[in-house]
Amino acid sequence: MAIRLFPQETQALALLSDMAQLVVDQTSAISRMMGSPVDEHEEIFEQAQATEGRSTDLFFALMTSVRSSFVTPLPRSDLYILARHLNTAAEDLTGATHAIRIHALSQFPDRASDLLDLIQRQAALTAEAMRHLSDLEGLDEYWIEVLRMSKQAARTSELYQAHLMDRLKPGAYLRTALFTAKLDVASRSMRSVATEVGRILAQES
Repeated sequence: MAIRLFPQETQALALLSDMAQLVVDQTSAISRMMGSPVDEHEEIFEQAQATEGRSTDLFFALMTSVRSSFVTPLPRSDLYILARHLNTAAEDLTGATHAIRIHALSQFPDRASDLLDLIQRQAALTAEAMRHLSDLEGLDEYWIEVLRMSKQAARTSELYQAHLMDRLKPGAYLRTALFTAKLDVASRSMRSVATEVGRILAQES
């Protein structure tokens, strides 16, 4: 493993961890929205937008930090890629709340909750993993677990789509499919974070 100087330079990693935690917060907002009456959707959507805004602010703060730091815990390009995927996940989850709001969705099968739970678990593991990028401790397990969950999320998404196709008319299907697609791409963004961590592990070994 490569030896890094100045391991105390951890602000960037803390910002990445905070961004992953905001993804967890976004999944919580969606969960609340799924269980709330339609007339409460606007307020929750606005909260999700605010969370997305905080994620973007952290993204820019991280970029400012790495540009002004003499030493960074990882190459600047790696930090940028990780932050971009996390910010994209937050944006896509805001998109999921927007889909619920504009189409007044009110009924969700169990697989929607299952998919959301998988994204939340991916993000929670990522929030912890980001803090260990300076020493790479335990990241093999993180990488493997998030990849496993991403495969499970993909299968769950496919089953969710099949459920909708079998039970909904075309118009209703298209409205709900937009919500499903946003969850699916958010999970893929979390997988991209884990894949990038795997590349870093291989490079540093």
